[in-house]
Amino acid sequence: MPQKKRNHNDEHEASLERLGVRISIDTRSAAQLLAEVLLDGQVVLSLSRPRFAMIYTMLALQRTSQMPDALITAKEVHVLPPWRNSKPHNLVVNFAQRHIGQALFELRLGALIAYQEVTKAWRLQLANEQVEFVPNRDAVAQLFETRSCGESQISNLDNWSWVSRAVQCFLTTETDTSAQGVEIALTHITAAGQIDSQTPIRRLVAQYLLTRISSRKPLDELAAAVSRMESILTELNLSQAAIGQSLLLRTLGSMAFARRVNNDELPKIARELDQLILRATQIGDLSVLGALHNVLGIVLVRWRPLDPETRARAREAYQKAITYQIVGRDIVQLQAAVHNAMQFEAAPTLCWREPASDWLIELHSLAIACARPFGIGAQSALSPSLGIVLDSSRGDFARAESWANEADHFAKGFDNPNEHAFLAFAKAQMHWWRFTLENPTALVRRAAIEHMVKAQKLYLIADDQLWTGVVTRHLAALKAGRTLTKADVADIWPP
Repeated sequence: MPQKKRNHNDEHEASLERLGVRISIDTRSAAQLLAEVLLDGQVVLSLSRPRFAMIYTMLALQRTSQMPDALITAKEVHVLPPWRNSKPHNLVVNFAQRHIGQALFELRLGALIAYQEVTKAWRLQLANEQVEFVPNRDAVAQLFETRSCGESQISNLDNWSWVSRAVQCFLTTETDTSAQGVEIALTHITAAGQIDSQTPIRRLVAQYLLTRISSRKPLDELAAAVSRMESILTELNLSQAAIGQSLLLRTLGSMAFARRVNNDELPKIARELDQLILRATQIGDLSVLGALHNVLGIVLVRWRPLDPETRARAREAYQKAITYQIVGRDIVQLQAAVHNAMQFEAAPTLCWREPASDWLIELHSLAIACARPFGIGAQSALSPSLGIVLDSSRGDFARAESWANEADHFAKGFDNPNEHAFLAFAKAQMHWWRFTLENPTALVRRAAIEHMVKAQKLYLIADDQLWTGVVTRHLAALKAGRTLTKADVADIWPP
């Protein structure tokens, strides 16, 4: 029987446990934290200086949280009062190199703190029972939050600490889609829960922020967060009910979007969205209405793309989504709605390989105009990827290459297979149009096939049945060396 692969972190923890290593975080006075490392009950390292005491406290709180394996980044440590006036490089040198690399290794405790040099992040390698808080964890967490805010005398300090953590989670979620960004966002929202886990509206907001993070994770995690939100809704008073409903409807809309790739569920999802739109209309939340209409447009096109009435409903849904987001002043959702409407209207170019019309180029410019001034474009490579196809179809390959460079730059930070699949499809189309209009050589055709194969694999990974079908038909025509006809995709997209 093959042996189970060993986890090096588990080995380090077991080794430290055998040595009798413990960490104690003590609120020695109302104004100071004390971190001590003990070996067989004897203190071998005492850290009373705020610089190191606060880092150890932060590491200990994280290790005993609901996300024990999350890393504490140098960026997070740098905002602590003792480090704010130092350069980030000095933090890494002092803590990572001198403290971990020298002081701990001299005590033969180098395995105490795991350090990722590439991401500049750390975590304790101790089991929960090896971390001690005096008098208890809540008292240490409260003093740590107070100290984290510096010396400012803000009234109701815990309230502001919660708000600060919630804002930092939101900003990280909206601006950093990397795996590290997810870990940082989770750290902030976990800390917010430690500050205030009783107030219903705050618990609801925290769960909503978790769904924003979970949208990059499996659907069952998103569903679990929604279930918790529905439970919290029963605790809200009358004045908070509309806010709660708004957050829940946003999240249910996100769930519907996540489920869009399953063709068998599309009729049910469309009916559910109709009900959600009715509920959003009753509370009068225009931004939520816009978001729900946007998802409805996507679902309708995927559900019955051959039906003229359904396509008319989808077009109306997109137009309503854009209008509501203008009035609701939700620029992120406005950009999403404009892009989805543009992709819907670009079907002749994307699926039938017809040259893009002037008004479609104008619609694409509108999507870019919505994104760039607000930095939204940096979160998605979809708009520049579509630009590759549109300009290639008109023979403007210099501009198409420019869009490709921009899309490559944005896509580097994404692990979303749909983003990468559409970019590969767009590049395949660029080479195919170049083969058709400018350079009919085997080399160009081979490049188009390679990118189309990559797109097909990625859409299969994403379990996107509609686009897998489109790409498969295009790939068959490419390999056969023939011109794609509307009949090739007639059962997927209407002629």
